[in-house]
Amino acid sequence: MPPDSRPMTYVETPRDLERAAARMHGVQRLAVDTESNSMHAYPEQVCFVQIRAEDDVFIIDTVRLRDLSALQSCFGDPSVEKILHGADYDVVCLARDFGLRFSGLYDTMLAAQFLGMERLGLASLCSHYFGVELDKSLTRHDWGLRPIDPPYLQYMCEDVLYLAQLRDILQEQVKDAGIEEELALEFQRVEKLEWSPKGFDPEGWRRIKGAKDLDEEARRVMVELFRLREELALERGVPPYRILRNEVMLSLARNRRARRGDLKGFKSLKRGFLNRYEKRLLAALRRARDAEPVSALGPRKTQKRPRAEVRREDALRRWRKEEAQRRGVVTMVVLPNHVLVDLVAEPPDTLDALKRFPYLGENRRERYGSEILEVLRAADSSSR
Repeated sequence: MPPDSRPMTYVETPRDLERAAARMHGVQRLAVDTESNSMHAYPEQVCFVQIRAEDDVFIIDTVRLRDLSALQSCFGDPSVEKILHGADYDVVCLARDFGLRFSGLYDTMLAAQFLGMERLGLASLCSHYFGVELDKSLTRHDWGLRPIDPPYLQYMCEDVLYLAQLRDILQEQVKDAGIEEELALEFQRVEKLEWSPKGFDPEGWRRIKGAKDLDEEARRVMVELFRLREELALERGVPPYRILRNEVMLSLARNRRARRGDLKGFKSLKRGFLNRYEKRLLAALRRARDAEPVSALGPRKTQKRPRAEVRREDALRRWRKEEAQRRGVVTMVVLPNHVLVDLVAEPPDTLDALKRFPYLGENRRERYGSEILEVLRAADSSSR
């Protein structure tokens, strides 16, 4: 069983980071994790990066250090394995905030997923393999707060302490299952993931539970409240739900007196909010009264997918499910969703054409190439 502690170094100055990066050079693998403040800040940011390098654990304070370029030589070196758990979020956040890119990544959550494990969390896996109970009570902590107390430092250390040993155990099972290439291809895909900013969707209020039942006047109020909430969230740097909760906006939109500006007796709004924003709220309600009617249906949806494409996807999914059951593996081993979607959108017509899909891989091309082509041809033939 891995030891329960390691020397920990808190990194908060450029000089600290240079020393830490120097210590990482020559190390064959690094265990990496991050902590962000998405529950407490808007937009979010990475607040800590934890790295275990052999017997050392570095806790990098990225609220104080916003230039992590000293880490790129290690992160980008494919000969140095970077072990993460649920790497996709860490990869995109580190690229977004610091421009860091990975090469030589190993994701223990993906490995567990490919092996068909039901409980994929790091705490569950550590309990199963090491008999260690990791404290996950601080998941919602605001990691942007300073100073940081010792219990939080221990929590962050634990997130990287067992990753290397867990990786070794899982990789042995991956080898036994004969799915090394399939898993490695997923690691390569994750390395290339990019942050996709969603941006503000002015129609997002329609996805709030209960919004579809609003009358026309209430819909106009919701449009303005939704926009006001976004403005205030950006100004204060906190998530929108901490400005106005969905149920408060719905209640306000439904209340005939309140939506016409009479807020007396409307107890859903906190006094602190009214003291600070009452004028802007009343202005939003006036805009709603003067606004154009808002349809219950919303903007016209994008054009439906071609029927032939839907038939191909259904056929491939049926074949994949049957093959996974026959082999006793999860469906993503047979064909990951992202590859399936690409095959459906631009169906290949020859075995050589399958090489256009790099994440299909050589093993799958040899094992399934002819079957995939036949399934796609049969789906297209059925549409004629």
